[in-house]
Amino acid sequence: MVQLAEWAAMEALLPFLREGDVSVGTRLEVLHQAPTLEGMNVRAVATLTEIDGARQVFDIEVFDEVGKVVQVSHERYLSEYERYIRRLEKKKAEFTARLSQ
Repeated sequence: MVQLAEWAAMEALLPFLREGDVSVGTRLEVLHQAPTLEGMNVRAVATLTEIDGARQVFDIEVFDEVGKVVQVSHERYLSEYERYIRRLEKKKAEFTARLSQ
C-alpha cells in the first residue's frame, strides 16, 4: 500500500517536473482503516494539498473494490537529478570504503 501511495504522488507530479528534476519522498504517515482481501484490485488517488518551495504534501486515499482502506499523508521534495545522483555516488563510495576496511 505504501509503494502504491508513493507511485500515485509521483505520477501526479510527472507532468509538472522540469527537465533535470527528480521527486524524492521524505515522509509518509499511514492510517490503515480496513483490510483488503488478497486478489482484490486497489487504486490510489493522490491530491496535492500544499506546496512550499521544493516541498509538496499529498493526501492519498487507497481504495479496494469495497471502499477506502488506507489514508496517507505524504511529503516529497524536488531535487535536481544530477545533485541527487552525486549524493548517491558519495554514499556508495563511503559504503564501499567501509566494506574494504
